[in-house]
Amino acid sequence: MIGSETPTLRPARPVREPGPLTAGQRLVVAQAALKGPALCVVGGPASGKTSALVAAVAARVKEGISLSQLVVLSGSRGQAQQLRARIVAALGTTQRGLQITTVHGWCLQLLHRFAETELGIPRLLSAPEQEYRVRELLAGRDQSTWPQALWPALGTRGFARQIRAILARARQLGFDPGDLAAAGQAAGRPEWVAAAGFFGEYLDVLDAEGVIDYTELVFRARLLLADPANSALLPHSAAMVFCDEFAELDPGMINLLADAQRAGSRVIAFADPDTAVSRFRGADPRAVSDFVGRFSLPGAPAQLLGLDEAPATDPQIVRALRGVAARLPAQGIARPPFTVREDESAAVRAEIVPDAAGQAERIAEVLRSAHVHDDLGWQQMAVICPAGEQTISSLARRLSAAGIPVQIAGDEVALADEPPVRQLLVLLQGAAVLADAGQLDAGQAARLLRTPQGGLDALGLRRLARELRARAAVAHPDELLPSSGALIAAELTGPVLVDGDQPGLSAELDALIRLRGLLGDLVALVNEGADTSALLWHAWSATPWPRILQAEALRGAENSARAHRDLDAVVALFDLAARQLSWRGAAGIRALVAEIQARQIAADTARESDPRRDSVAIITPYRAKGRQWELVVLAGLQEGQWPRISEAGGLLRADLLGPDGLQTAEGAAAQIAAERRSFLLAASRARRRLIAIAIADPTGQTDAPSRFIGELGVRPVTCRPEIMPSTLEGLVAQLRRTAADSSAGPGLRQRAASELAWLATQRDEQGRHLVRGADPREWWGLRPFSDPGLAVAAEPESIRLTGSAVESVLACPRQWFLSGPASGRPAKDVRAVFGTLVHQLIAESVQTGVLAADLSERLAEVWPQLPYGAPWYTQAQYDQAVAALRRYDSWASSSDHAHPLGVEVPFRLRLELNGRQVLVTGTVDRLEVDSSNRLRVVDFKTNGSARSQDDVLEMDQLGIYQLAVREGQFDDLTGGVRQLADAQAVYLRVAKADGPTVRSQPPLDSEGQTWVHEHLSEAAEIIATEDFYANVQPGCRHCDFRLGCPAQAVGGEQQ
Repeated sequence: MIGSETPTLRPARPVREPGPLTAGQRLVVAQAALKGPALCVVGGPASGKTSALVAAVAARVKEGISLSQLVVLSGSRGQAQQLRARIVAALGTTQRGLQITTVHGWCLQLLHRFAETELGIPRLLSAPEQEYRVRELLAGRDQSTWPQALWPALGTRGFARQIRAILARARQLGFDPGDLAAAGQAAGRPEWVAAAGFFGEYLDVLDAEGVIDYTELVFRARLLLADPANSALLPHSAAMVFCDEFAELDPGMINLLADAQRAGSRVIAFADPDTAVSRFRGADPRAVSDFVGRFSLPGAPAQLLGLDEAPATDPQIVRALRGVAARLPAQGIARPPFTVREDESAAVRAEIVPDAAGQAERIAEVLRSAHVHDDLGWQQMAVICPAGEQTISSLARRLSAAGIPVQIAGDEVALADEPPVRQLLVLLQGAAVLADAGQLDAGQAARLLRTPQGGLDALGLRRLARELRARAAVAHPDELLPSSGALIAAELTGPVLVDGDQPGLSAELDALIRLRGLLGDLVALVNEGADTSALLWHAWSATPWPRILQAEALRGAENSARAHRDLDAVVALFDLAARQLSWRGAAGIRALVAEIQARQIAADTARESDPRRDSVAIITPYRAKGRQWELVVLAGLQEGQWPRISEAGGLLRADLLGPDGLQTAEGAAAQIAAERRSFLLAASRARRRLIAIAIADPTGQTDAPSRFIGELGVRPVTCRPEIMPSTLEGLVAQLRRTAADSSAGPGLRQRAASELAWLATQRDEQGRHLVRGADPREWWGLRPFSDPGLAVAAEPESIRLTGSAVESVLACPRQWFLSGPASGRPAKDVRAVFGTLVHQLIAESVQTGVLAADLSERLAEVWPQLPYGAPWYTQAQYDQAVAALRRYDSWASSSDHAHPLGVEVPFRLRLELNGRQVLVTGTVDRLEVDSSNRLRVVDFKTNGSARSQDDVLEMDQLGIYQLAVREGQFDDLTGGVRQLADAQAVYLRVAKADGPTVRSQPPLDSEGQTWVHEHLSEAAEIIATEDFYANVQPGCRHCDFRLGCPAQAVGGEQQ
């Protein structure tokens, strides 16, 4: 990742407290003295609890207590980092030995201080590592130890997560395996008894390995404080313990703080039960209401203190929050009323848009307007969505495409799902396979070539396959060729058809040769027993990929956040590989892959000093805890999504395990309340502006707007986003349209031209244009006509054509020229990939004798990678592909198609037409012998509709294939037989009875000129004379070049 650019370090933004303390906050500071009973400060959202905590800590330090004697606990590592910055800023200086951390971070400190060091300090497992070990133990455990009803679930990832949940719940309650077994027996739940047996084995394995999980860490810290010698020393290093977000703690953490209070440390807690959202992690719903009972000591009853102001939040937002909070059930204490100032503002809006695209456009519009007109930095704004990777990633993609810099938390996606991790693992797996077996299969080769190191896409793979087939046909003219995939796999293993020293190779062959060299280096390292860190480094650093990512990250452009995330994921992968130096060679690669694939839950891959600050956070309510922004947009406000009601507990019902054994299950009302608390938390993250956006789809394809949007106290308004340019390219396009618009006023047109002229002068340090398209010399419409000396055909006397090109030239010469020689056609979409995959499997079916439908599992491997978008549409297209393969099998099972001679068979036919040499090339999908011993060419189509029989009678592609047969292009396969049967176009996606729709073309005459010669001659004449006129024809409505076409009507007249 070392590049020529030197990163520029920007100074950190100064951290400032919101303003002077309120009366309630000053009371908190006074009450939080060194000595006294435990205190819990209860305040609603935005009531200034954290500011009071910072002020209380600063006051104690200024009174002479060393900051190293104060423990400050927060809910996450990020929140702890922010608290640390605020406290240091409030003090104006820093000190050594800061204890501003999470509960788990403090527990680790206690272990390092009080544990027996000769036994070693156990390493803390990340959540994905813990799940991996649970799954390993489940796989090796006899299923008879579980109730029979659970046997079908034992091998699933979902069951492993439920095991993690019940083990965590047990440890949070202070249960040993025996306690869990007793609770299961008393409640009549045999699954708990079985889980208790697994619990004991799990603890033994972790002890043997020298690791612990998070709940075990808290449990062991409590065991250490139970020792009087240790508890007597605790107040020396923890005279006071300040705990932010107390309502988010689980019973184990709360009991740890109660132990500290009993040991002589004064506990000051800050809580908001109305925005507690960690119930899914075991947070105690009675944390606040039971505080007095848990933390009172003889003669020193614990105290509750309320904060009733919202000093840093707009009053209208406060009113909206109060309206939502009023619908929540009481938490066992009186909810303090909010004191609201009387001034008014338009700080809260509720908006309705028609669809998801409109929602993203409206959000982009709001964020951009605030950035440009209100001078808000991107980092001062956030979009908060309900939990769900699909919701967050989909919205992030849409906003990023609209030019909004976005940031997603590094722990929203599992490491195995990070694209750069998947790509590096594919490369290592390929090297391991080559080292073990000496060869790759077709699927492995295709996956390798589609990595950044391979550099090809699906269409590039097909071009590569055709090149290799053409070379193989020349090298082995008398042999039946293997499948295209087999040719690619063989060539990746070693040079067979292509030498690296050959000049003038295509881009696809160059890519294959580069990847072959990299794989060879990796295989050598694998055979030498290199560890996985070294193998990863070679796979990572041997190509320009790292430098490309680094440049994108440093550039600060639209892709910067994505590049940062990719680099973070790669670093996390290297961290994991570096922990296991015993992972060596091919076995080490398999171990690394197995561990990563088993990590199906996310872990934080971002660095603590994350540079991605100047971007809009797209975040869940849980991740937003402890943070605020000037502007917050709430998205995903649909019934079924927010609130989302689901069956709680799963098979093991960890939610029913309580301190006394079995406890009452929560109903739907409790789930609604939990979702409302999540909504309240999200809304309370806004200081100055809060905008809630829901979708009201008139087609009924989207769930109804959430009930929560009506609880903000404002009337929802329907809006449609304004179409405004979101990028420099869009601005240039709008300026160009205005400058050329004859209906616009001369002043406006002159202003647009002036802006374009200024943009055209802007250049970077290397003198390159900063804004493409602003310079008129780049405009196609103003460029001179091409020099007639630069012919489309290098030699007009010798024209090269294909079957599809002939049809395109004759249909519309202009469209053919723009999409072909002028390279103006947009990149092909996923429909072309659909056809490529179906053709490949049909070819493999013929060559292997396996039914094409039986190869559909190969589709399942690659289908999720295709960019279809919505999961339902992806599945529908997959089902259509499988159905197409079944129709092919039905068609091929006929006796008339029982004798295929070849598939994907290339040809090169030279003809002389009207004194001009014409080279016709192509690839026949299938060449077969029919039941009358005649030759038939077949072309498989994956269009969604079939052409009429009349159209197919003179379909140029089939006619040219027939002519190639007649002229002996396939004599090596046919033994010299040239008698033609009817040609067939087989439409695999258009069903007819049990098979596909088939259109036939009569066989060509056995000698003499045919209609095919006439079409070829006409197409060659057009290309040679470069007379690329425009035709009006049925394909016009799908043409990519309608804009500016002289054959299209504008304003009711032909141009």
